[in-house]
Amino acid sequence: MIDFREDPIANDVIRGGVQLQKWDRELGKSEALAGKDYSSAENGAKLSGIEFTITNKSKASVLVGGKEYAPDEVIAKIETAWNEEKKAYTVETPADYLPYGTYEVKETKTNKSYVLTDGKARTFEIRENGKIVTVNKEGRGPAWANSLFEDNAEHGLGM
Repeated sequence: MIDFREDPIANDVIRGGVQLQKWDRELGKSEALAGKDYSSAENGAKLSGIEFTITNKSKASVLVGGKEYAPDEVIAKIETAWNEEKKAYTVETPADYLPYGTYEVKETKTNKSYVLTDGKARTFEIRENGKIVTVNKEGRGPAWANSLFEDNAEHGLGM
């Protein structure tokens, strides 16, 4: 007989992350209509600074960053920024941020340039260790597309 009480076997939880891209609806790509200035300057329209909320949709609580989140509880609010490596505006978590489970991501706040998308939440699952799940408005792939505010179009930033 082996006694594991003094030397227990610990299993690691499968952990993954999520990433999505923001696109300009008119251009059909991850590029702001006002140009290719990816800085944080306020000149022109930007796809940065758009907020997304991640909510626990698992049947049980999950542990993220040392805190327990019950089902339907908001885990994090994250914002889009220019990702030089991807050459796109992205919002993402680290690859080990979310434990095995089911989650919802939803655009909850826009910036001064773009209209909020349809506001519908999209569901995704973490099932593989270290994998970054990509989510779009259909629940797969990389993109969420926004249109410019009408005011921006009138000021030469739109169509």
